[in-house]
Amino acid sequence: DAKYESCKKMFGDLGVKFILNDFFIHWIDKRDGLEGFLRDKGLDLQPEDLRELRTGIFRGFLHLAKPMNGARDLLRELGEGRYKIGAVSRNYQEEVRTLLEYHGLREYFNIVIAREDTRRTKPHPDPYLECASRFHQKPEQCIGFEDSEDGVLSVKSAGMHCIAVPNDFTRYQDFS
Repeated sequence: DAKYESCKKMFGDLGVKFILNDFFIHWIDKRDGLEGFLRDKGLDLQPEDLRELRTGIFRGFLHLAKPMNGARDLLRELGEGRYKIGAVSRNYQEEVRTLLEYHGLREYFNIVIAREDTRRTKPHPDPYLECASRFHQKPEQCIGFEDSEDGVLSVKSAGMHCIAVPNDFTRYQDFS
């Protein structure tokens, strides 16, 4: 995964050990990311500075963040004028746009909602409600495709229909 590898490289360059278990604990299970990892390790580093550093490193690992099988075809099919498509992510706008552009997928998304676009992020409904609002749609008229437990909770709490598509990192989460 591009995010894991970029964190591993960044922390390695800073002389801090970062293993896959750290990623699972802070980015998948606890969902407290950079702030939680720094707190648990007792590191006196500024998350904002590290985010900028990681974003630069992230670009070197984009090839690892491959779209799910069938995603491009589904986006093409849905986006042929019949449906409006939004990307909703707990990542930062720059990371999301960079990733979508790298894989040639940006053209399929009318809207990108990222971490800085709402006061609260997943699992709260705010990001999906913001997306529906920008499309001038009622939530119940929308469908969210999600690959994480927090994402599913966000979609459902927004009053939308949800289709769960777990990935390798989230396949053991509760999608009920």
